[in-house]
Amino acid sequence: MWKPTSRKVALSYFIAGLLAAAMACSGAVADVQDSAEVSREPSLAAPMRTEAAADAAVVEIVGVPLDVDVSTHPASLGAEASGISTEGDWTASASSSGAIAPISAAQTARDPVQPGAPPDAAPAKRSAVNIVESQQKVFTDLYIASLPSVVQIDISQMIRGQLVATHQGSGFVWDDDGVIVTNHHVVENAAQVWVTFEDGNVFEAEIIGSDQYSDLAAVRIDAPDEYLKPVSLGDSRGLMVGQLTFAIGNPFGRTFTMTSGIISGLDRTISGSSASAYRNPSAIQTDAALNAGNSGGPLFDIYGKVIGINSQIISETGTWSGVGFAIPVNTAKIVIPALIDTGSHTYAYIGISGTSVTSWVAEQNDLDRSVRGVLILSVVRGGPADDAGLRGATATARGDVITAIDGTSMMTMADLIAYLVDNTRPGQTVTVDVIRQNGDTEKVDVVLEARPGS
Repeated sequence: MWKPTSRKVALSYFIAGLLAAAMACSGAVADVQDSAEVSREPSLAAPMRTEAAADAAVVEIVGVPLDVDVSTHPASLGAEASGISTEGDWTASASSSGAIAPISAAQTARDPVQPGAPPDAAPAKRSAVNIVESQQKVFTDLYIASLPSVVQIDISQMIRGQLVATHQGSGFVWDDDGVIVTNHHVVENAAQVWVTFEDGNVFEAEIIGSDQYSDLAAVRIDAPDEYLKPVSLGDSRGLMVGQLTFAIGNPFGRTFTMTSGIISGLDRTISGSSASAYRNPSAIQTDAALNAGNSGGPLFDIYGKVIGINSQIISETGTWSGVGFAIPVNTAKIVIPALIDTGSHTYAYIGISGTSVTSWVAEQNDLDRSVRGVLILSVVRGGPADDAGLRGATATARGDVITAIDGTSMMTMADLIAYLVDNTRPGQTVTVDVIRQNGDTEKVDVVLEARPGS
């Protein structure tokens, strides 16, 4: 059993015990949590009931916040009224001044050290609370700083000749020219778009561009300069699973709601809009709660920078089940300027269908188990890959395997799609490393074209 390392600490505990017992006997503190003084403050630990009244009185005081001035706390006043000195051992104070302060009998009663705990358990607890308070301040500061740049989007559609309000989404200020970014599926088929800021001011918006493949759209409002406060854009490269995320939006019409979580997955491939046959690569997976109305809103990192645009969830009920997806902001950096300039974005196209090569796929196709890449299942006749001589699978032979493009390894089909989206344009020539059907490796130049229909 741990014992105090000094006579003064032992004396402090003895004094605290006397005080608690006296308070219990006098009926002044039958249950400290029932007192108005303490019940106003957040509890830092669950009450630990014991058979002894004195122990009960001491444990209940754990509910007192650590930054309370002990000179005005009932426990401290009780010590002074009894004429007992509160001088104790010296330790580093948790105050911002960094001064050295003594551990008083009141502090001992307030921050009891449990048997077996190290001598510095109480200061450690104070430090832990300071850390939590600092984290809380980061959250609230982020919300306050970001709120002026986040908007609610209301959509009306023409239904049977009538203009009908149909749904809501979210968005954010992209630049100081009045461009607001949201999702394609939010504004798709919209007859009227309204943008609402957190102060309640509403502006009608014009759709200037929309892209079904990335599920991104841009609208423009004519608003005073004080409303046009662009978000700070982050970098979606180099993100890591476990990093904190924050979503601000309008779930179920609950305007300007913030939820938090972490990045729970990276490089997820998701579908574009319902009309798109192409996949959307490099999506960020998060467990920050997203629901109907969050679509198009920003996903922030802990520094208040936008790292993604919230887009989809996986759910069997239509409501949040823990898996949400955001379009990486680096995709938006490519697509949105094109939407602003021309109203659309044109993607490069190689003209294949394929699958990722795993160890099992490699074995089934007479490849070394260590081979990774994209196995070509078929090529579009007359497309870029066909024109360059790349071959898909036949009844008697596997297709070519793409292992790299312009020296960048292609480990999966998602890697190939992401590389084309992020790094290439129609008309560009890329060098493709392939393993041929006979096992030979070659470099093949492919001239990319525009996606059909884009």
